[in-house]
Amino acid sequence: MELILKRMSEIYEIVPDPRSMEREKEFPGYYTHWCNFMQAFYHLAIQDGVVLVHGPQGCVGNVRSFLSTYVGQFFGHPFLYAPTTDLGPSDVILGAKDKLEQAIIEVDQVYKPKVICLTITCAAAVTKEPVEEVVSSLQSRVKAKILIFNVPGIKNYAAGF
Repeated sequence: MELILKRMSEIYEIVPDPRSMEREKEFPGYYTHWCNFMQAFYHLAIQDGVVLVHGPQGCVGNVRSFLSTYVGQFFGHPFLYAPTTDLGPSDVILGAKDKLEQAIIEVDQVYKPKVICLTITCAAAVTKEPVEEVVSSLQSRVKAKILIFNVPGIKNYAAGF
């Protein structure tokens, strides 16, 4: 396979509209549309910040693998602190409010960040976890400012959300 480098203006002209079925046929799968979580995770590598992932460990592993393989050698920070609540099957069914509370407190105590970027993945979004409620109740008890990023992969323009 030969690598061909082109200017973005040239690529823009040949790529189909992202909302079209032509695009789906020509570029199937996530390769052309990264999930919102991946995009947010990549851009949240801020100094003195921690990205706390409210979701399964697999989400973090997949994004880290992608970033270190394809992006890390050029720019970005694929090794930022990114602990996770590690949601499992029972958490998705029953909810994981307690796990989230514990994770926020532990991240604040262990990493001592200025900012906790709390990202919500598909698993937490589907169960409609009470993230805002948890953050409101904990914000006065932790030193870090907690920012919520509601970025599940199922919430994107292609899905119509």
